[in-house]
Amino acid sequence: MRETEAVTDTEQGKTVTPPGVDLTEIAEMVRHVLPEMPPVTKGGDKLGKYTDVWRWLAAAQYKQKPDIRHPRIALFMAPHGAYPEKQKGLADALKQLRDGTHALSPLAQDANADLQVYEMASESAPRDFRQEVSLLAPDAAHATSYGLMAVQPGIDLLVVAALNPAAENAGEKIIENIKSGMPPLEALLQSGGLDIAAIMGALIAARLAHIPVLLDGKGAAAAAAVLQALRADASLHSRNAAHILEDKLHPQVGMGGALLIAFLKSLTKVG
Repeated sequence: MRETEAVTDTEQGKTVTPPGVDLTEIAEMVRHVLPEMPPVTKGGDKLGKYTDVWRWLAAAQYKQKPDIRHPRIALFMAPHGAYPEKQKGLADALKQLRDGTHALSPLAQDANADLQVYEMASESAPRDFRQEVSLLAPDAAHATSYGLMAVQPGIDLLVVAALNPAAENAGEKIIENIKSGMPPLEALLQSGGLDIAAIMGALIAARLAHIPVLLDGKGAAAAAAVLQALRADASLHSRNAAHILEDKLHPQVGMGGALLIAFLKSLTKVG
């Protein structure tokens, strides 16, 4: 069995990013480079209401029958300027993830999944979206490019979540602004954080690599909403973990997706 890992990617507190990409280029990639999803395959008929989930997995993997052997849980952590009172426990959460004592650690190990933590920070103090634009375009582009690196060869299911509780508020605001007619990238810059931008990059990379994605939390859902607003089918390879779980208990961000991995593995054995 592969060991569960908790890895933090940082370099003296600064985000590690590839150079030379801007948001315009990323938007063009989404609109014109992302491959179309294949038609939904037949199969999984014995699974009742979960037949649709089985077929979504197969389509997102560009296969006739889905298969999950190498899942990854990718947690993105960045500071937010808004709601500082919600962020007091982040240092402890990161330490627990490194030590393997976090609530997600045994879930990832039981699912035989990688558990990766991508920690990001910017040169300047984070901005409060309640008072000003929270992201600068170059920072958002760098974070998105960084998120592209969360998808590596061999992964066949990706769970993505923003670890900072304030990302839930930011994600909710992004979705609200998009629904009200704000351009998607403007909505990302207005209220988003580096973590949400990075998840957007992970979603792009997953589509290019034919990997289904479970979205856990409103930060992840907002990243998918930005892509969908750029191109209607851009986030079809992703599903909200809470919707599959039909969950009303609202567990800690990341746990819903982690719990689903074993269930989805079981679904792939049928059909």
